[in-house]
Amino acid sequence: MIEPVDAGLPIGEAAARLGITVPALRKRIRRGSIHAHKVNGHWSVSLPAEVDAGSPAGSGRGQVDAGGDAVIAEVRARVADQQDRIAFLQRLTEHQAGVIADLTRRVPELPTGRTTSSPDPSIEPEAAAPPVLFPVPAPAPHRRPWWLWRWRR
Repeated sequence: MIEPVDAGLPIGEAAARLGITVPALRKRIRRGSIHAHKVNGHWSVSLPAEVDAGSPAGSGRGQVDAGGDAVIAEVRARVADQQDRIAFLQRLTEHQAGVIADLTRRVPELPTGRTTSSPDPSIEPEAAAPPVLFPVPAPAPHRRPWWLWRWRR
């Protein structure tokens, strides 16, 4: 265990000094990673020696470890790459919208009086053949369930 510096801070002040929330500090106390004891019904927290009196320390919020700069640089590079991809896809979408608009202007209007589905009006549509009706089999005669045969009269 780490040597305590302070001989007792209230939980709220100790959490603020560590840069963590009060429930997180209580979990650390429960796990035994931070020493605390009760004084007159209130918890008194003994902070580790590494904690600076004025700033958050340890695994608190806002802290960057030694390799943090490399991670930040990598994330920034990824964000820049994604922004480039987004810009490319926006340009591509605008181009495709222009092509679609151009093609829809080129489509001639179809005359409204045409009844054939064929593009060549000389071809007549085939006459519709009457539907073939298959004979429907007669329903099977009603049979009594097997268990009724037992009490047959």
